[in-house]
Amino acid sequence: MKIALLEDNPINSEYIQTILRMEGHQVFPHRIGDSLLNALQTADYSFPYDIALIDLLLPGTLSGLDVMHRIQQDYPAQHLPCIVLSAASQKELNRVQADFPQTPIIGKPFKRQQLIEAINMLVATP
Repeated sequence: MKIALLEDNPINSEYIQTILRMEGHQVFPHRIGDSLLNALQTADYSFPYDIALIDLLLPGTLSGLDVMHRIQQDYPAQHLPCIVLSAASQKELNRVQADFPQTPIIGKPFKRQQLIEAINMLVATP
């Protein structure tokens, strides 16, 4: 599976990439929201990724939640399944659940198996 990873912390990014590659996935890391959005914009007719893992707390002008809203707004006919990986406040996590109730949220720190199970469940959901 092709997985976009929006994570600014290099240590977290490397850890997540290692887990995903061990599971046989291709990982495309992005440090800021604009980078991920630009990658989606250059795609023809469909997303270049099967799923996106998104941190909420990012440097730059866009938060992970902003990125999710932009994807929904800019590509209303397409669906990019997302999983939120974050150490954000409960208030922020509640906003994600309110705006994107079907999006799994995994709190940091997390165990390898939590991520794998969330990906498998998201992909299995029609």
